[in-house]
Order: sequence, then structure tokens, then C-alpha cells
Amino acid sequence: MGESDLQANYNNKGEDDNFDGEVSETAQNIDLMTGPVHSLLKCGNVHEALNVYIDAYSSDCPNSAQLELHLHMFVDGVVENARENVANSATLNMDYFLCMCGEMMTDPVTLKCGHTISKKCALSTMKTDGFECKKCGKRHSRAYISQLKNNVIISALIDKLWKMQKSEKSSDLRYHLPTYSQKKTIKSPTPSSMTFLREGDSLVRKKMYEEAIKMYLICLTFDPNARQAKEKAVKLLHNFLLEHQRKFQCRKTPQYAITINLKKAISKKRRSKDSSNGNIRNDESKGCKLTGLMDDELSNAEEEAREENRLYANDSAEANRLHKILDNFCNYIEDFSDEKVVKDRIDVSSLDKQDFECSLCMRILWEPVSTPCGHTFCRVCLNRCFDHRPTCPLCKASLANYLAERIQSTTEFLELTIKTLLPKEYAARKEMHKEEMDEFSNTGKDSEHVIPLFVCTTAFPTVPCPLHVFEPRYRLMIRQCMESGSRQFGMCTVVDNNIAEYGTMLEIRDVQYFPDGRSVVDTVGSRRFRILRKGEHDGYTTGVVEFLEDEGLIEEDLQDVKELHDQVYKFSEAWFMRLPRDTKNQILQHFGSMPEVEVNYYSCINGPSWFWWMLAILPIEPRSQLMFLSMTSLPHRLKTLYRVLLHLQSTIVT
Repeated sequence: MGESDLQANYNNKGEDDNFDGEVSETAQNIDLMTGPVHSLLKCGNVHEALNVYIDAYSSDCPNSAQLELHLHMFVDGVVENARENVANSATLNMDYFLCMCGEMMTDPVTLKCGHTISKKCALSTMKTDGFECKKCGKRHSRAYISQLKNNVIISALIDKLWKMQKSEKSSDLRYHLPTYSQKKTIKSPTPSSMTFLREGDSLVRKKMYEEAIKMYLICLTFDPNARQAKEKAVKLLHNFLLEHQRKFQCRKTPQYAITINLKKAISKKRRSKDSSNGNIRNDESKGCKLTGLMDDELSNAEEEAREENRLYANDSAEANRLHKILDNFCNYIEDFSDEKVVKDRIDVSSLDKQDFECSLCMRILWEPVSTPCGHTFCRVCLNRCFDHRPTCPLCKASLANYLAERIQSTTEFLELTIKTLLPKEYAARKEMHKEEMDEFSNTGKDSEHVIPLFVCTTAFPTVPCPLHVFEPRYRLMIRQCMESGSRQFGMCTVVDNNIAEYGTMLEIRDVQYFPDGRSVVDTVGSRRFRILRKGEHDGYTTGVVEFLEDEGLIEEDLQDVKELHDQVYKFSEAWFMRLPRDTKNQILQHFGSMPEVEVNYYSCINGPSWFWWMLAILPIEPRSQLMFLSMTSLPHRLKTLYRVLLHLQSTIVT
């Protein structure tokens, strides 16, 4: 059978009954494309994803209509990658001054996540489940964004640096499209998404289809809801791939065509034999062997031909043009997101430090946080105001909900602006903040042992001391201890209207905040101290202290001390067990169980833990408790406790 016979057989009407099966198989293959394409796009491999479509259009029986619909996913993935590149820039670039539609922000609002957006664009592009921040992925409701006020400092900064003429809109992209580093000025607004859409339409009329696809993709990057741009981009891509398909079918290798036609002819012949009533068993064995050999040879030939044609497909002029379109689009987005010459194009002399000053401390903003009412303060300054009342220090708007959420993300726009445009001032402010934090973090470590003092009650080593903190000065003190990392402060009581001479260091284990800013602080006692001098800082008392430790025991006295300890421990345990049940339950609920005796209790700087637990539950006056705190002799403390227990034993009603 010659090649002409194969071609005639290929065109025979008998093949029509196989067409539906082939189309069904093709549709199934298109569905199988979804997973790989999605994975490639998610990883940013847009060129590899494009090759999948090129191969699909080059298949034996492509379903063009379904492939065109499938191209929507490809366009969505390419645009999503571009938007992430724009949003993830970590430098002060043009994107910080632009909303996602490409225009300069005239109504900037700062979200609770710390990122600044255009309120108008956020509301117009919002989905039913809210607005998703493109930088961090956090979602915000329409009600939340609607009540946000324009960020006062950022609005003033944009107006001062750009002095935008809002009525001026240029439709000529010849000025706008070069990368920002090539521009001489930044006084003109960047083009909007509609400008790119119109430019794409203009390029289509000029039959400049490659540039038109690029314009439509840029339009979608700035406005993902631009349906016209998406439909037109998909249509043009589809037309490119159809042209590729047409040329590819014409240039298929003869070997491939012969192999495919031969397989179809053999398949048809087999079906004809199976349906006939004749008996052809005589040479069945030889026929099976021959058929198997032919199948193997045909499969190898078909695979070689497919590989050869796949190379043709991926190297066609249309395929190369499509890859070039993607390259040009990605390069444009990269230039947009990597723009790092904002400082070079801004007249820094036009800026004043007062543009970035906190209205509370009158210093350069440090860790700036923006309130829903649009005002910005240093985080530390705002929290100090919240210690007194949950309102904005400037406009007096209620910030009770803002305080209750306890989400105070740094306003990224302002932090990067100060860091980039005022580097010396930023460095000086950073050093100032570091010195303040070092002062708190060195609590109890410096030579004079200056510590913050919480004047409230008597605390004891190793004994829990929960605190309800509501006074503004102590709310500030606890916050400073947490932010500096020291997590400790001194606790002492008042005796005869004076601060007691002795106290105990408390270590913060946990802080639970109430919506109004009050807190419950879980602390435990550690070292004892004696106050040498008192001072004041930020409204609360501080003290220069010396820390107390138990005196060492000599070897000759160690056995006597152990016997004394065991005797007092047993007596203390028996005294506690004789307490009324309700009293014991209250003690256990507040202080926990009586601690076990440590192995080397006599070498601990505060002695055994159970001793301080007993002292905390004893019904004795604060003056007597302070006497125990001041003692540095373990035997002396044990003997004194024994005498106190003997005195109290007679007062306990069993």
C-alpha cells in the first residue's frame, strides 16, 4: 500500500465514527492541563505554562473553543504573578505613592495591617468577602474600610512632593511607558488602567497585536476587574495560537503523517475483521506476532515523530512571539516594582523634619502607627495616651475598638519614607530609641541596680503574685518592661505612709489585656532587694537597690541546720493541714500547693521555696513580713518562723 492509499484511507468517511471519541479524549486532556498549569503559574513559571498551551494547540485534534476558555486561567495566573511582584517590593518605590489602578493616591487610608491603599480603589475592587491586602493577604471588610479616614500625614506628603494636577490626564503613553528611571519629572500622574485599555485598542487597530496584548495585561495588573481587557487579551492570545496551529499542521513531518495514517488504517482493518463472520484462524499465530511487531515499530516511530514536532511547535515564529510578549510584560512590571530612584527625583530640601514629627513627643516618628481617624503617632506615644483614655489625642474620636483589637502594625509607607528620604534623622532617632530600651533592659544588671518599683503589696521569692494593673503609670511601666525584654520590676509595700525599705523582684510570665487597656499580669517572685535611694521616671517610682542573698553555711553547722529545717517544715505542714477546709481551698486556689523541698535548699540564695510560701499565707502584718525579707540567715529565719507558728497555733479553731 502506497502513501497515496494511506492518504485516501485517512480521508475515508469510515473514519467519521472515531471522531467523537477523539474529541472526547481531547476534552479530557484539556481538563488534565488544569493542575500542571496552575502549579506552574503559582511558582511563577509563566513561560513553562505557555508551553503547555502551545503543545495543546499542536495536538492531533485540538478543541479550539475549550482551549480558548482555558486561556482565561493562564491570563489570571500571569496577572496575579505581576501583582505580587508589584506588591512585594521592599523599597520606597513608586508603588507606595500609587494605588493599584496606577494613579497617584489622593485618598490614602492605612489599614490595620500597616499598609496604605487608595480608599476609592479598595471599595471599587472589593469582593463579596471583603478586600484582600495585596502585600500581606489579610482581609478587611467593607464596613471597616468605609469608616477609615484619609491618612493626614501621607496625604500632606503626597500633595507636597507631587503637587498633582488632578484634572490633567494624558492618554499618550509615549511619555509614561518608559521605565520610571528614564523620566525627568514625577509631577505628571501615571496612566490609569483605562489608559492602557485604550492604548491596547489603538494598537489593535494598527494591527500591532503583540504590543496590544502587553497593554491589556498591564491594564489587568492595575485593575483585575477590567473584564474587557481580559477578554481582549485572551482573544488575541487565542488567535496567535490558532495561527501557530495552522502553520504547525502544515509543517508536520511526513514521517509523523505516515505513521498516524498507517495506525488508523490497521485499526480500521482490525475492526472490519472482528465484525465479519468468516473464520480466519489458520494463520492467527503468525498474524498476532506480526501485529505485535508492527505495533512496537509504529509506537517508536510515533514517539520520535511527536518529539520532532514538539520541537517544531515550541520553536515556531508564533511561539517565540508569544514568549517575547511575556518577556516584555514581565520586564515592564519589574521596572515598575523595582523602582528605586524616588529619592533621586525628589527635592529633599523641600522636606522638613516637621513633616514627620509626632505631635505628642515632637520628635521624628518612630514605629509610626495610624489610627482609623487618619492620625499618626509613635507607637509608644499613642499607648501612653491610651493609658489615660481610649480617644485620639488630636481629634478626640473614640478609639475603643482600635484599642480592644490591640493590633498596632507599623505604617510601612511612613517608615520607609523617613528611612529613605531622611536617613540621618532616622539613624539618630533609632539610636535614641535604642538608648531608651537599653535603660529598661539593663534593669538589675547595671552597677547601681536601678529598677522600676511597683508600690502595692509584699511579694516573696518563688511565690506567684497576680496583679490587676489599671493605673496609667503602671500600665506604662509594665509595657516598657515587656517591650525592652527585661520582663521584671520591683514590688514593695507601704509602711507608715512610706515606701518599704525591702522588696522582691517580680518576673512577668504572662500579660492578659482587657479591651479598655487594663491587664492581668501573671508574675512570680525572684530576688530580694533593699532600697538605697528612690527616684522617679515617667510618673512611677524607681529605686537604686542592692540585692540580698543568704549567708553561706559552714560545714560544721550544716547538719544542725538540716535538722532544724526538717523540724520546722513538718511543723509548718501540720499547721497548714489543721486549717479549716474552706481556708485551705482558698489558699491552694490562690498560691498553689506547698512546694516540695529542694535537694540543695541550703545553697539557694533565698533558701527553700516552701518557706516563702508559708510566709505568704500566714496571717501576720506587713511589718513582720518585711522583717523576714530582710533576714539573710537561713537558721535565723527558720527559728523565727517556728516561734510565729507556735504563737498562731493557739488561735486556729479546728
